[in-house]
Amino acid sequence: MFSKVYYKHHNRTIPTELPFEVGYRGLEVYLSADKLIVGIDHSFTIESTVINHDYAGLPLTFEWRCSINGTACDIFDDANESNLILSSGLPTSGQYEITAIVSVLHQFAEAKTTIIVLDSILPVIQVEPTPRLVNEGTSVTLVANVSNIMPICTLQWYFATEEQLKSAVNDICKECQVCQ
Repeated sequence: MFSKVYYKHHNRTIPTELPFEVGYRGLEVYLSADKLIVGIDHSFTIESTVINHDYAGLPLTFEWRCSINGTACDIFDDANESNLILSSGLPTSGQYEITAIVSVLHQFAEAKTTIIVLDSILPVIQVEPTPRLVNEGTSVTLVANVSNIMPICTLQWYFATEEQLKSAVNDICKECQVCQ
């Protein structure tokens, strides 16, 4: 792009052109969960948050894709909305990768989440989606849905950094329930 600039020199106006470029800040998409563990046929929702720096006000296009163990799957009733609602859940156990692709004009952004579907006999604790970006001092309510847990067990909230979670992976028992 060029801009015309005029300046005066000895009572004459002289046009000149200056090149300039408008940089794109991009399109960003975030999902409400990076990883989710659910039981077979348990409903869940994945919400998307889109930051549209350059084309605010223009309509966004959403596309959702799914794969299970590397193979494409067709599980969506309506996959063109900003939030993915699976009211019937997923039909088989396994590890699903869900991808949201958002576009506006010639810009694209995508985000992925992993959904691990367990047999219904195993306990499942699912934290409902919460906003990923909040202002300092803002109150956030965390809601969890719990199913298939033994009656003598109690649940306890705790917060851990990503590093703490990675180091604890080897200590997780996948086929038993530990109660306090």
